Amino acid sequence: MPKHIAIDDFAFKKRHRYGTAIIDADTGKYAAFVDSRDYEPVTEALKAFRGVETVSRDGSGGYRKIIADSFPSAAQVSDRFHLVKNFTDAAYWYFKRVIPHCVVSKRENANILGVSGKATSYERRHLAVYERRLAVFKRIKALQADGKSVAAAARETGFDEECVRRYYKMENLPPHSQIMQERGSKLNPYKEKIVEMVKAGSRTKDIQKTVLETGCKCAPSRIRMYISRVRRDGPDRVLETVYRRDIKKLLYKAPDEIPDEKLREKVLKYVSENPQVSLVIELTKEFKEILKSGKPNKLDAFNAKICSLNIKELTTCVNAFENDIAAVKNAIAFPYSNGIAEGKINKLKTIKRMVYGRAGYELLTARLFLSDHFG
Repeated sequence: MPKHIAIDDFAFKKRHRYGTAIIDADTGKYAAFVDSRDYEPVTEALKAFRGVETVSRDGSGGYRKIIADSFPSAAQVSDRFHLVKNFTDAAYWYFKRVIPHCVVSKRENANILGVSGKATSYERRHLAVYERRLAVFKRIKALQADGKSVAAAARETGFDEECVRRYYKMENLPPHSQIMQERGSKLNPYKEKIVEMVKAGSRTKDIQKTVLETGCKCAPSRIRMYISRVRRDGPDRVLETVYRRDIKKLLYKAPDEIPDEKLREKVLKYVSENPQVSLVIELTKEFKEILKSGKPNKLDAFNAKICSLNIKELTTCVNAFENDIAAVKNAIAFPYSNGIAEGKINKLKTIKRMVYGRAGYELLTARLFLSDHFG
């Protein structure tokens, strides 16, 4: 009889019918299956297990109650992967709120209208739209400051409630159109080459030919437009562009793991100029270190520090941890995790697809047991 088990659900048909898999955490083999994930059938199945010491699970509130009622003395262990993912996702949602899709170094002197400061008719149209949006944004934020509800502000301004709710969540109005922010493009890998050739005094025709020969799939007109923009705005401004998705990489890896040296320099430069972003990156690293430390008491001081910073995305994440704090601390104290269950569920899905149309409960579980114990 296993002493340490992991439990997770799987779908026979998503949003309609689910089952539960119970895995022996020591051997990594299926221990039992339940043709449901509801309270009564799963509780009945767990009665067959005696002397269970730890149960690994994800953040599911349903399984939390089932395990507590079935094994009152067993330690519930939250899945470390989901803890890291939830905290990292919260950090990225903060990035999405405060960092534009694309940013330009503060050190550059060129403004959004180019070196000359003279706007084209296209730029004037879009900047006028942005000014109108900014006026609406300020009006709605003023209503929020007065304590108006979303519904009341929507009635007063005439805007949709979803629009008002979105503005309530924002601290600053994001840039409008390509005038004020860069966007993803097939041309991105070739931009530095274009800038180098512009600096070298190459003709537009020669730059276009070189870029197309190196594998660029953009239309020639797009390349010529970008060359004109580089010449107008100045090549140095273009080279200092950094994307939010590149800054996001620091949530998952160390700076020296970014292979592109120029990109690494630009990302580190932006982070050094924005201490709050740097702080969130350091907090993410600290949380990962706490999970590996084996010292659950460190989590209390960390959670208190997060709450004192008033970063709402991280505070919301930490509050969710507090609702399941015993299991989260056990994830730090115990070596067990629900990763074994996640892997076995992936295997189950593969076999289920292999017998598509015939993957009833009896056949599927029989095949899984046979492949696990005799295959």
